[in-house]
Amino acid sequence: VPVVLDSIAVTTPPVKTTYTEGESFSSMGMVVTATYSDSTTAPVTGYTYSPTGALTTADTSITVSYEEGGVTKTATTPITVNAVPVVLDSIAVTTAPTKTTYTEGESFETAGMVVTATYSDSTTAPVTGYTYSPTGALSTSDTEIVITYAEDDGLTRTLITRTTTIPITVSALPVMLDSIEITSAPMRTEYMVGDTIDLAGIEVTAHYTNGGMDRVLSDGEYTADPVDMSTPGTKDVVIRHMADGIEKTYSFTITVSEALTPEPTPTPEPTPAPTPEPEATQTPEAGVAATGSDDDTGATSDEIPKTGVEDIRPAMSILFMMAAVMIFILLAKVVERDGKYLRK
Repeated sequence: VPVVLDSIAVTTPPVKTTYTEGESFSSMGMVVTATYSDSTTAPVTGYTYSPTGALTTADTSITVSYEEGGVTKTATTPITVNAVPVVLDSIAVTTAPTKTTYTEGESFETAGMVVTATYSDSTTAPVTGYTYSPTGALSTSDTEIVITYAEDDGLTRTLITRTTTIPITVSALPVMLDSIEITSAPMRTEYMVGDTIDLAGIEVTAHYTNGGMDRVLSDGEYTADPVDMSTPGTKDVVIRHMADGIEKTYSFTITVSEALTPEPTPTPEPTPAPTPEPEATQTPEAGVAATGSDDDTGATSDEIPKTGVEDIRPAMSILFMMAAVMIFILLAKVVERDGKYLRK
């Protein structure tokens, strides 16, 4: 009686028995044993199996077939096929943030931004928990924001990270007025009560932010606040300059003194003319009468003789008066001149 194939069996299962859908069966390590009609056994090769393509969750076993001497026998070996986990495939900014234009120094704002994730099964969902960079102060070299989002694969707990970008515009900071200062003091800082402020010689310099160059202002670009010059004391003079709606001030002090009032020069009194000393009275000699006339004019012999000085006294008084008036006029002019000088 001829010995023929009676049956086969997978006596050693393959190394891999658990799969993820989409993978294919691997026979590595599997031993198939044939049993013959005389009850003898022998490992065989040359078998086939199915399915041979991508496995699905519906596949629970592998069918092994072996043919010998026109006789075909089959056997099965169990497998497990798991569904493919849905994993993160990509992300995109599906709604741009409210603000996409910035000035350097500002920071990116996510308000209004929607980030959507697409998964391996083509499903989508909005996600949070993303990060972005740069996070600090923006510069003009920043043209986009990089968005990063990560999820694990749901099977091996391996993180899957995806990124996307969104364009932004960053403008340079505008040059703005920062301060002013007096870089050259006015020639005059001391005044008399009633004088007018004189800014001759002053130099006012403006300083700017964000790399703006310092600039000396022209006379028409600044103003000086009114100063009360009616009273003496130390006064603040405030200089103002405005540019693009920004006003800056700087002040310096002046001294206001009382105006000097010249004291009136007293009028000199005229010098009286000298009165001549009277001649000594001679005692009449004995035998000569003390009184009596020398001639027919009736003049007495004891009258004081005239010297002629009496005749020029009025003229001298007038000359003294005129000299005093001239001196007073000259002094008054000198005082008036000096007073004007002091007020200046």
